[in-house]
Amino acid sequence: MYFSILSHKPYRMVFVSLIATLLYLSLLIFLRFYRKKPLNVVLTLLGFSILPIISIFRQGSYESGDLTINMAKLMSFYSALSEGQLIPHWAGELNATYGYPNFIFAYPLPYYLGSLYHFFGLSFLNSLKLVLITSYISSGLAMYFWLKNHVSERFARLPFVGGLVLLFFALYPQAFWLPSLGRFLLFLLVIVLTFCLRFLIQYTFALFAFWLERASAIEQFWFLIYLFLSGLVAPLEVFPAPVREVVLWTPFPYLIHFPASILIGLPVDVGRGLLVMLGWAAVFFVWNRWLWRQGLKQYSGMGA
Repeated sequence: MYFSILSHKPYRMVFVSLIATLLYLSLLIFLRFYRKKPLNVVLTLLGFSILPIISIFRQGSYESGDLTINMAKLMSFYSALSEGQLIPHWAGELNATYGYPNFIFAYPLPYYLGSLYHFFGLSFLNSLKLVLITSYISSGLAMYFWLKNHVSERFARLPFVGGLVLLFFALYPQAFWLPSLGRFLLFLLVIVLTFCLRFLIQYTFALFAFWLERASAIEQFWFLIYLFLSGLVAPLEVFPAPVREVVLWTPFPYLIHFPASILIGLPVDVGRGLLVMLGWAAVFFVWNRWLWRQGLKQYSGMGA
């Protein structure tokens, strides 16, 4: 049975990738702990980047959502370059040879790179594979150097920030506090509900894109109200009592003020707060599903 599974190329490549991963990890362990040699970070990352792309080296094509489409786009891009268009816009071979302005909105760098590989003699399929390999390896190394330059700088500031925090608590020891376990667990529950409510609100506003070209304007207008009524700019305690009572029936305080008050131990009506959150979540959920069904009735899409 095992040999019949390995007769299929995809399963065989999974097996080969697993074996290669185990061998590479064994080599790293041998060099680091047996030979006592320090590992070069860049070379180690390069090795890890090569492991997932082993399957790309097999002959022919493979199952992929966009491989065939991107190869057709690469062929059209190379054809446009051959005709002297240094910045191609129109893909004349796409859309059943009627043409399609694909390169106006598509990222051009992968197609320039694939065209360069094809210019040096590789087939379009192998050029596209090499683009994937180049992108995978270079993205891993680029992320490493970015983290090295930016995160290390922030870590260097941690002792200074920690010193300021310690100095503050030394001058004002009464400001130091730790929440109880029960309060912290309740805070985690409320945070999960807050995330769900915020997600439903923004998801519902996003559905207006079925009818509006600038649906983000609704989100921006909502954010202005959210700034002042959520407790982000100022705590709700600074509002007059009648205004605060009205605000507590809106969803805004339960996105920041309510969970923060629970964590630091301010007196809040937890039962009422949870019921208001669940009520608004139900309102936005029903509204969300209605907008989705109405939007699908008028939606139409076309592809290349």
